[in-house]
Amino acid sequence: AWFMGAFFFLAGLFVESSYAKKGFLQFLFQRAIRLLIPFCFFYFVLGPLTTWTVLTIFGWEDITYQPSAGPLWFARTLFIFSLIYACVRYTLKDNRMFAESVDAPPPRSVISVSWTLCVTLFVGSVSAAMRGVISIATMYCYYPQYVTAFVLGMAATRYGWLHSLERKHLYAGLIGFGVSLTVILTSCSVVGWDADFGPFWGMSYTWPVMLWAFDEQLMGFSVMLIVLYLFSRPLVNRPSASMKWIARRAFGVYICHTICISIPGEAFVFTHAPYWMRGLFLMLFGVPTSWAMAHVMLCIPWVGSHVL
Repeated sequence: AWFMGAFFFLAGLFVESSYAKKGFLQFLFQRAIRLLIPFCFFYFVLGPLTTWTVLTIFGWEDITYQPSAGPLWFARTLFIFSLIYACVRYTLKDNRMFAESVDAPPPRSVISVSWTLCVTLFVGSVSAAMRGVISIATMYCYYPQYVTAFVLGMAATRYGWLHSLERKHLYAGLIGFGVSLTVILTSCSVVGWDADFGPFWGMSYTWPVMLWAFDEQLMGFSVMLIVLYLFSRPLVNRPSASMKWIARRAFGVYICHTICISIPGEAFVFTHAPYWMRGLFLMLFGVPTSWAMAHVMLCIPWVGSHVL
């Protein structure tokens, strides 16, 4: 509910500065290399390879070639967002909204946008009922969150919001998280921990669906606010060689983590081990393997310097 929105927020932080340095054509060319090449590599190579391996493990004999976007739908969607931004920026390049000296919007405007977002997310989540999938491979009920997080990331850079986060913002995030968690725990206790949660995911405007749709977005943005506040503190936001090493390989991990975790995870099913042991195995094997593969990808000429 929150971490993909956080990814789009982080991506939005660097859009304006990148466009200002590169210009329209170079910005789109660079985005195409960094986003569409990994997407195509996964869609035509890693995705089908993962699908074939998993189906083979389960004993399927007649397996056809199945391209799959997998988690790289994020790269494709981010390119679409960047393309739209670049076109708008180029078309309205003389508009005051892109001037460097434009003032930050007043708090009342931010609150108005927030309430509009809540209504949009609510209607979108209920209408989609968490099951409607559009052609760009993600549930469209989350798209208002992704778009808004992307735009807020750009606004945060322009107006220096991350440098002005205060303790009151942390408290607001904690309160929202507490309310959301209370709703979740209460719902589970009412319907039973082992009950069917179908009523909370249905295609109707019933109170369980409406409650769950709103609560999930409340949880998502509350956690995002908490994380942003913590990472804006000097104790966390400081130079670190280890964090630099991790950050340099993070996108590579995102590209290859499916094949490093899904295949061993599915193979581990046949051991009939408990879920905690399965999770521990994936943590000790899948995670280091993903980072190792990302490091190998980073060492490939041109790929490490232009794609990752």
